[in-house]
Amino acid sequence: MVATRSSLQGASSSSTLQVEIVYVTVPTKAPAVPSPRVPPIGSNEDTPSRVSTSTNAPELVPPPPVPPLGSTSEMLMLIPCDEEEEQRETNLKLNPLSRLKAAKDTHTKANGPSSQMHEKSKKVVTDEVKSMLVSHLTSETTTSVDDMVTLANRAFTTLNWFGADYGSFYKDVKDLIAYKYDLLTADRKLDMLSVSELEKKYLDVVIFADDIEEEIEHIQVNQKMDKEKKEPLMKQIEDARELIRRLEREVADIEQDEKCLKDDEIKYKTAREMQSEIVQRKNIALQGIESTTRRLLSYK
Repeated sequence: MVATRSSLQGASSSSTLQVEIVYVTVPTKAPAVPSPRVPPIGSNEDTPSRVSTSTNAPELVPPPPVPPLGSTSEMLMLIPCDEEEEQRETNLKLNPLSRLKAAKDTHTKANGPSSQMHEKSKKVVTDEVKSMLVSHLTSETTTSVDDMVTLANRAFTTLNWFGADYGSFYKDVKDLIAYKYDLLTADRKLDMLSVSELEKKYLDVVIFADDIEEEIEHIQVNQKMDKEKKEPLMKQIEDARELIRRLEREVADIEQDEKCLKDDEIKYKTAREMQSEIVQRKNIALQGIESTTRRLLSYK
Protein backbone atom coordinates (compact mmCIF):
# COMPACT_ATOMS: atom_id res chain seq x y z
CA MET A 1 0.00 0.00 0.00
CA VAL A 2 1.47 3.40 -1.04
CA ALA A 3 0.57 6.88 0.20
CA THR A 4 1.89 10.12 -1.46
CA ARG A 5 1.87 13.81 -0.81
CA SER A 6 2.96 16.53 -3.23
CA SER A 7 3.43 20.24 -3.14
CA LEU A 8 3.98 22.71 -5.94
CA GLN A 9 5.50 26.11 -5.35
CA GLY A 10 5.65 28.84 -8.01
CA ALA A 11 4.80 32.52 -7.39
CA SER A 12 6.92 34.32 -9.98
CA SER A 13 9.44 33.83 -12.76
CA SER A 14 12.23 33.70 -10.18
CA SER A 15 10.51 31.25 -7.86
CA THR A 16 11.45 27.55 -7.75
CA LEU A 17 8.85 25.03 -8.71
CA GLN A 18 9.17 21.89 -6.62
CA VAL A 19 7.38 18.61 -6.28
CA GLU A 20 8.06 16.56 -3.19
CA ILE A 21 7.14 12.91 -3.39
CA VAL A 22 7.14 10.65 -0.40
CA TYR A 23 6.77 6.93 -0.70
CA VAL A 24 5.52 5.21 2.47
CA THR A 25 5.12 1.48 2.57
CA VAL A 26 3.57 -0.49 5.37
CA PRO A 27 6.32 -2.35 7.24
CA THR A 28 6.36 -6.00 6.40
CA LYS A 29 8.44 -8.79 7.79
CA ALA A 30 11.73 -8.98 6.02
CA PRO A 31 12.54 -12.37 4.56
CA ALA A 32 15.16 -14.37 6.36
CA VAL A 33 18.58 -13.80 4.90
CA PRO A 34 20.76 -16.95 4.97
CA SER A 35 24.16 -16.64 6.54
CA PRO A 36 27.05 -16.63 4.10
CA ARG A 37 28.62 -20.05 3.55
CA VAL A 38 31.94 -20.48 5.29
CA PRO A 39 34.50 -22.18 3.06
CA PRO A 40 36.19 -25.22 4.53
CA ILE A 41 39.58 -24.94 6.10
CA GLY A 42 42.27 -25.15 3.53
CA SER A 43 39.94 -24.19 0.70
CA ASN A 44 41.17 -21.84 -2.01
CA GLU A 45 37.89 -19.91 -2.13
CA ASP A 46 38.15 -16.18 -1.53
CA THR A 47 36.63 -14.67 1.55
CA PRO A 48 35.08 -11.17 1.15
CA SER A 49 37.29 -8.81 3.04
CA ARG A 50 38.81 -5.37 2.99
CA VAL A 51 42.54 -5.09 3.52
CA SER A 52 43.51 -2.45 6.03
CA THR A 53 46.37 -0.06 5.42
CA SER A 54 48.36 -1.56 8.29
CA THR A 55 50.96 -4.23 7.86
CA ASN A 56 48.98 -6.70 9.96
CA ALA A 57 46.86 -9.48 8.64
CA PRO A 58 43.79 -8.61 6.54
CA GLU A 59 40.90 -7.36 8.60
CA LEU A 60 37.33 -8.28 7.82
CA VAL A 61 35.24 -5.11 7.51
CA PRO A 62 31.49 -5.53 7.64
CA PRO A 63 29.51 -4.02 4.74
CA PRO A 64 27.49 -0.81 5.38
CA PRO A 65 24.10 -1.43 7.00
CA VAL A 66 21.21 -1.98 4.59
CA PRO A 67 17.88 -0.37 5.56
CA PRO A 68 15.30 -3.05 6.37
CA LEU A 69 12.42 -3.70 4.05
CA GLY A 70 9.42 -1.59 4.90
CA SER A 71 11.47 1.50 5.90
CA THR A 72 10.44 4.99 4.77
CA SER A 73 12.34 6.66 1.93
CA GLU A 74 11.95 10.22 0.80
CA MET A 75 12.99 11.96 -2.39
CA LEU A 76 12.88 15.65 -3.34
CA MET A 77 12.70 16.38 -7.02
CA LEU A 78 13.59 19.83 -8.35
CA ILE A 79 11.87 20.60 -11.60
CA PRO A 80 14.51 21.33 -14.23
CA CYS A 81 14.38 24.77 -15.80
CA ASP A 82 16.75 26.27 -18.37
CA GLU A 83 17.21 29.72 -16.80
CA GLU A 84 19.85 30.75 -19.31
CA GLU A 85 17.52 30.10 -22.22
CA GLU A 86 14.71 32.02 -20.54
CA GLN A 87 17.03 34.96 -19.83
CA ARG A 88 18.27 35.00 -23.42
CA GLU A 89 14.74 35.04 -24.82
CA THR A 90 13.71 37.76 -22.37
CA ASN A 91 16.61 39.91 -23.48
CA LEU A 92 15.50 39.51 -27.09
CA LYS A 93 12.05 40.79 -26.08
CA LEU A 94 10.24 38.00 -27.90
CA ASN A 95 6.52 37.40 -27.73
CA PRO A 96 6.07 35.63 -24.37
CA LEU A 97 3.96 32.95 -26.07
CA SER A 98 6.97 31.94 -28.18
CA ARG A 99 8.64 30.68 -24.97
CA LEU A 100 5.81 28.22 -24.27
CA LYS A 101 7.14 24.69 -24.61
CA ALA A 102 5.45 22.41 -27.10
CA ALA A 103 3.47 19.49 -25.73
CA LYS A 104 5.36 16.19 -25.78
CA ASP A 105 4.04 12.71 -26.42
CA THR A 106 3.37 10.58 -23.35
CA HIS A 107 6.45 8.73 -22.17
CA THR A 108 6.11 5.01 -22.72
CA LYS A 109 8.96 4.30 -20.30
CA ALA A 110 10.29 6.45 -17.51
CA ASN A 111 13.51 6.05 -15.60
CA GLY A 112 14.08 6.68 -11.93
CA PRO A 113 11.48 6.83 -9.17
CA SER A 114 8.62 7.64 -11.56
CA SER A 115 8.88 4.17 -13.08
CA GLN A 116 8.27 2.69 -9.62
CA MET A 117 5.31 4.85 -8.74
CA HIS A 118 1.88 3.30 -8.79
CA GLU A 119 -0.36 4.70 -11.55
CA LYS A 120 -2.93 5.86 -9.04
CA SER A 121 -0.33 7.74 -7.02
CA LYS A 122 1.11 9.22 -10.19
CA LYS A 123 -2.32 10.53 -11.15
CA VAL A 124 -2.70 12.18 -7.73
CA VAL A 125 0.57 14.06 -8.23
CA THR A 126 -0.10 15.10 -11.83
CA ASP A 127 -3.63 16.24 -10.97
CA GLU A 128 -2.18 18.34 -8.16
CA VAL A 129 0.33 19.89 -10.57
CA LYS A 130 -2.49 20.78 -12.98
CA SER A 131 -4.65 22.17 -10.18
CA MET A 132 -1.87 24.38 -8.85
CA LEU A 133 -1.10 25.73 -12.33
CA VAL A 134 -4.78 26.51 -12.94
CA SER A 135 -4.95 28.30 -9.60
CA HIS A 136 -2.01 30.51 -10.54
CA LEU A 137 -3.25 31.24 -14.07
CA THR A 138 -6.77 32.14 -12.91
CA SER A 139 -5.56 34.18 -9.94
CA GLU A 140 -6.07 37.95 -10.15
CA THR A 141 -2.58 38.46 -8.73
CA THR A 142 -0.94 36.76 -11.72
CA THR A 143 -1.05 39.42 -14.45
CA SER A 144 2.32 38.97 -16.16
CA VAL A 145 2.16 36.81 -19.29
CA ASP A 146 5.88 36.07 -18.83
CA ASP A 147 5.16 34.64 -15.37
CA MET A 148 2.28 32.57 -16.77
CA VAL A 149 4.52 31.08 -19.47
CA THR A 150 7.27 30.33 -16.93
CA LEU A 151 4.85 28.59 -14.56
CA ALA A 152 3.27 26.65 -17.43
CA ASN A 153 6.66 25.48 -18.72
CA ARG A 154 7.65 24.22 -15.29
CA ALA A 155 4.35 22.41 -14.87
CA PHE A 156 4.70 20.82 -18.33
CA THR A 157 8.24 19.75 -17.46
CA THR A 158 6.89 18.02 -14.35
CA LEU A 159 4.09 16.33 -16.30
CA ASN A 160 6.62 15.14 -18.89
CA TRP A 161 8.81 13.73 -16.12
CA PHE A 162 5.88 11.66 -14.85
CA GLY A 163 4.92 10.65 -18.39
CA ALA A 164 1.45 12.19 -18.02
CA ASP A 165 -1.01 12.56 -20.89
CA TYR A 166 -1.96 16.23 -20.89
CA GLY A 167 -2.75 17.11 -24.50
CA SER A 168 -6.15 18.75 -23.90
CA PHE A 169 -4.88 20.44 -20.73
CA TYR A 170 -1.92 21.88 -22.67
CA LYS A 171 -4.27 23.29 -25.35
CA ASP A 172 -6.52 24.95 -22.76
CA VAL A 173 -3.55 26.47 -20.92
CA LYS A 174 -2.07 27.75 -24.17
CA ASP A 175 -5.43 29.23 -25.24
CA LEU A 176 -5.90 30.96 -21.88
CA ILE A 177 -2.44 32.53 -21.96
CA ALA A 178 -2.95 33.61 -25.59
CA TYR A 179 -6.30 35.22 -24.76
CA LYS A 180 -4.82 37.04 -21.78
CA TYR A 181 -1.94 38.24 -23.95
CA ASP A 182 -4.43 39.56 -26.54
CA LEU A 183 -6.38 41.27 -23.75
CA LEU A 184 -3.29 43.00 -22.37
CA THR A 185 -2.24 44.04 -25.88
CA ALA A 186 -5.69 45.47 -26.63
CA ASP A 187 -5.77 47.41 -23.35
CA ARG A 188 -2.30 48.79 -24.03
CA LYS A 189 -3.29 49.96 -27.51
CA LEU A 190 -6.48 51.54 -26.21
CA ASP A 191 -4.47 53.48 -23.65
CA MET A 192 -2.07 54.69 -26.32
CA LEU A 193 -4.85 55.62 -28.75
CA SER A 194 -6.42 58.77 -27.28
CA VAL A 195 -9.04 60.52 -29.44
CA SER A 196 -10.02 63.12 -26.86
CA GLU A 197 -7.29 65.52 -27.99
CA LEU A 198 -8.39 65.28 -31.64
CA GLU A 199 -12.00 65.86 -30.63
CA LYS A 200 -11.08 68.95 -28.61
CA LYS A 201 -9.01 70.39 -31.45
CA TYR A 202 -11.85 69.80 -33.90
CA LEU A 203 -14.38 71.60 -31.68
CA ASP A 204 -12.01 74.53 -31.06
CA VAL A 205 -11.46 75.09 -34.78
CA VAL A 206 -15.21 74.89 -35.53
CA ILE A 207 -16.05 77.43 -32.81
CA PHE A 208 -13.26 79.74 -33.99
CA ALA A 209 -14.50 79.54 -37.59
CA ASP A 210 -18.06 80.42 -36.49
CA ASP A 211 -16.78 83.46 -34.56
CA ILE A 212 -14.81 84.69 -37.58
CA GLU A 213 -17.82 84.29 -39.85
CA GLU A 214 -19.98 86.33 -37.46
CA GLU A 215 -17.31 89.04 -37.30
CA ILE A 216 -17.08 89.16 -41.09
CA GLU A 217 -20.82 89.57 -41.38
CA HIS A 218 -20.72 92.38 -38.84
CA ILE A 219 -17.93 94.18 -40.75
CA GLN A 220 -19.82 93.85 -44.02
CA VAL A 221 -22.84 95.54 -42.45
CA ASN A 222 -20.66 98.38 -41.19
CA GLN A 223 -19.11 98.71 -44.64
CA LYS A 224 -22.51 99.12 -46.23
CA MET A 225 -23.42 101.82 -43.74
CA ASP A 226 -20.12 103.63 -44.35
CA LYS A 227 -20.71 103.68 -48.11
CA GLU A 228 -24.02 105.39 -47.54
CA LYS A 229 -22.28 108.22 -45.69
CA LYS A 230 -19.81 108.67 -48.60
CA GLU A 231 -17.12 111.31 -48.28
CA PRO A 232 -17.31 112.12 -44.58
CA LEU A 233 -16.98 108.47 -43.89
CA MET A 234 -14.36 107.58 -46.54
CA LYS A 235 -11.68 107.30 -43.95
CA GLN A 236 -13.83 104.98 -41.94
CA ILE A 237 -14.49 102.99 -45.11
CA GLU A 238 -10.78 102.72 -45.79
CA ASP A 239 -10.22 101.59 -42.25
CA ALA A 240 -13.00 99.09 -42.65
CA ARG A 241 -11.44 97.81 -45.88
CA GLU A 242 -8.15 97.41 -44.13
CA LEU A 243 -9.93 95.51 -41.44
CA ILE A 244 -11.57 93.37 -44.11
CA ARG A 245 -8.20 92.64 -45.71
CA ARG A 246 -6.92 91.65 -42.34
CA LEU A 247 -9.93 89.46 -41.82
CA GLU A 248 -9.46 87.97 -45.27
CA ARG A 249 -5.95 87.01 -44.29
CA GLU A 250 -7.43 85.47 -41.20
CA VAL A 251 -9.97 83.68 -43.40
CA ALA A 252 -7.10 82.35 -45.49
CA ASP A 253 -5.52 81.12 -42.31
CA ILE A 254 -8.85 79.58 -41.33
CA GLU A 255 -9.09 77.83 -44.68
CA GLN A 256 -5.63 76.45 -44.11
CA ASP A 257 -6.74 75.35 -40.66
CA GLU A 258 -9.83 73.77 -42.22
CA LYS A 259 -7.59 71.81 -44.56
CA CYS A 260 -5.57 70.62 -41.61
CA LEU A 261 -8.83 69.92 -39.83
CA LYS A 262 -9.96 67.67 -42.65
CA ASP A 263 -6.70 65.77 -42.35
CA ASP A 264 -7.26 65.51 -38.60
CA GLU A 265 -10.83 64.39 -39.26
CA ILE A 266 -9.54 61.57 -41.46
CA LYS A 267 -7.11 60.61 -38.72
CA TYR A 268 -9.93 60.78 -36.20
CA LYS A 269 -12.13 58.48 -38.28
CA THR A 270 -9.23 56.08 -38.72
CA ALA A 271 -8.61 56.17 -34.99
CA ARG A 272 -12.27 55.45 -34.31
CA GLU A 273 -12.18 52.47 -36.67
CA MET A 274 -9.03 51.19 -34.98
CA GLN A 275 -10.67 51.68 -31.60
CA SER A 276 -13.73 49.73 -32.70
CA GLU A 277 -11.57 46.88 -34.02
CA ILE A 278 -9.48 46.77 -30.84
CA VAL A 279 -12.59 46.79 -28.65
CA GLN A 280 -13.96 43.89 -30.69
CA ARG A 281 -10.71 41.96 -30.20
CA LYS A 282 -10.82 42.76 -26.52
CA ASN A 283 -14.36 41.37 -26.24
CA ILE A 284 -13.31 38.21 -28.10
CA ALA A 285 -10.36 37.83 -25.73
CA LEU A 286 -12.60 38.29 -22.68
CA GLN A 287 -15.05 35.70 -23.99
CA GLY A 288 -12.19 33.31 -24.71
CA ILE A 289 -10.76 33.80 -21.22
CA GLU A 290 -14.12 33.16 -19.63
CA SER A 291 -14.74 30.03 -21.70
CA THR A 292 -11.23 28.65 -21.25
CA THR A 293 -11.21 29.45 -17.54
CA ARG A 294 -14.39 27.44 -17.05
CA ARG A 295 -12.75 24.46 -18.75
CA LEU A 296 -9.56 24.83 -16.76
CA LEU A 297 -11.41 25.10 -13.46
CA SER A 298 -12.79 21.64 -14.12
CA TYR A 299 -9.24 20.31 -13.55
CA LYS A 300 -9.15 21.64 -9.97
